Amino acid sequence: MSRLRLSNDPKEHKQLVRDFWKIVEDIVIREYNEIKNMSMRDSFYHVALQLGKIRGKEISELQYKYFWEQKTYDYYTQDKWSNWEKKYNIIRPQTKNYTVMIEQGKRKVLPEDINEVYSRARGFIYVEKEGKASDLLELSRFGWIILGAQGQSQRLLREILKLDSENKPILVFHDADRAGQLIKDVFIDGFQPHLFRFFSKGLYLSGRIGSKCKSCTF
Repeated sequence: MSRLRLSNDPKEHKQLVRDFWKIVEDIVIREYNEIKNMSMRDSFYHVALQLGKIRGKEISELQYKYFWEQKTYDYYTQDKWSNWEKKYNIIRPQTKNYTVMIEQGKRKVLPEDINEVYSRARGFIYVEKEGKASDLLELSRFGWIILGAQGQSQRLLREILKLDSENKPILVFHDADRAGQLIKDVFIDGFQPHLFRFFSKGLYLSGRIGSKCKSCTF
């Protein structure tokens, strides 16, 4: 899951992780009436808000930081919610389980075989929201494939990066918020051996101009 260690001692780390997820589970069940009508991403933020109220008290600063990691987000949205659905007979927050793809001016659902798409793309433009993908539709007429992942976990990005044998350009447009940071972290985590080929440009949470990311993130 997350690479952040809560303790250098393996046993203590595992125990701290278990204790932390028990607190998260208690929050989810307590706040379920609010969470059930949210998107999955918004439910994550809602839980984070509750955790922020007890940071430095019931949870450590390190545990709070651990919650914001991309792999923790994936674990929360996929593994943990699957467990909670079975355990408590509840329904997970709204999740759109498809990715919008715009190619040559036409909107499609991204096929399971990404190899097929990769082979004919000039490059990829990834955006957080479906609406933004539509705004960039004209660029698709010049060979770019526009992807709108609608707030899902960022595994799609990893799949594209694995296929990137031809060094095709990948542009990523994200907000200067926590969700945008998660997306940027995916590239940093998945493209470490090739960071010299990529750069980042834009404002980040601190308000500074960013640099040294995996792709052209704006």
